[in-house]
Order: sequence, then structure tokens, then C-alpha cells
Amino acid sequence: MNAKLEARREKEAERGPTGWGLGLRYGSEFAGGVLAGAGLGYLADWAFGWSPWGLLVGVILGFAAGTLNVVRAAQSVNNQDGAD
Repeated sequence: MNAKLEARREKEAERGPTGWGLGLRYGSEFAGGVLAGAGLGYLADWAFGWSPWGLLVGVILGFAAGTLNVVRAAQSVNNQDGAD
């Protein structure tokens, strides 16, 4: 029974990530960047009284960081596909 399970795991690993898996990864990478930027911008507004500029700049920088994260994740997936 253990050999069957191990063979199935190897078969799944060879196929690589599914479309849903990639979509969730890219979406979470992007959303994480935007939310982190917005959170830091909000904290800057609160700490320094820059409202609304801290939040606006934070969201813009978070958007850029999220986009960069998605590009890096896509390159990582493409490099793994080429390694086979």
C-alpha cells in the first residue's frame, strides 16, 4: 500500500502545478504586496499625520511590489518547467 502511495506522489510531482494553484499563488503574491504597502502607508499616516498621502504612496508602492512578486513567481515556475 505504501508503494502505491509513493508512486502516486511521484506522478503528481512530475505533472507540476495546476492552473488553480498557479492562479492562487500569483493572486496571493500580488494581494500580499498591496496589503503590506497599504498597511505601512496607513501606519505612516497615523504616526506622522500625512493623511492621505502615506496611504496613497503605500498602495502605489505595494502595487509595484506585488507586480514584482508575481513576475518573480512566474519566472520561478518557468525555470522549474525547463529543468525537467
